Amino acid sequence: EGPVAEHGGFPCFDPGKDVFLPPWRLEAPAPLKHRKQRRRLFTFFGDMGKGRPEWFSGGVRQRVAELWAGRSDLGVHLFPAGQAGFETVLEESVFCGVFPGDAGWAAVVADYVRHGCIPVHIHDLNVAPYEGALDLARYSLRVAEVNITNLPHLLGDVPPERVAELQAGLVEDGKLARGDRAFLADAVPLDLSSLATHPLVAVLHADPAWCV
Repeated sequence: EGPVAEHGGFPCFDPGKDVFLPPWRLEAPAPLKHRKQRRRLFTFFGDMGKGRPEWFSGGVRQRVAELWAGRSDLGVHLFPAGQAGFETVLEESVFCGVFPGDAGWAAVVADYVRHGCIPVHIHDLNVAPYEGALDLARYSLRVAEVNITNLPHLLGDVPPERVAELQAGLVEDGKLARGDRAFLADAVPLDLSSLATHPLVAVLHADPAWCV
């Protein structure tokens, strides 16, 4: 929490008390019944910023595309949003990119986890979904933006034992991130539809100088 004025009039976010929740997908693709061999090192589906202003994605997507688009020989596969075979490709991929965009995060992170593709967070300043509530290091990697220039080589050097640990973490710790309804029912026994009328929320919003 903090004075709204200090945030340019926009709602504030305090990683010390807040948890970032990505957009929710009520109808998410189910994992394939037969797991495919993971022959793709790194995959991303989405807008890579071609023709977009520099502020889009903080330049992260543009830099990745500039250096690694078309480099399937190094295991890097970048696809436009809406590309056919989305679920199949995720099942074939070891790592999947998580980049900032222009309006927060996409719900695709949950799809990565659901299909066993290890999320790779490439964003130095943004808070990752569920960061602070989940131990992201148990099922995902974080790569500094300065290392985009070495991305496929860096990922290719991850030991098989570490990859196996992260894949196991996708099953155990990734339940919330992938939207496991049974897990949510046990872990979050709260009717979110009534949250807006919760007495605590009403008190916090009573003073317009503060944001929650």
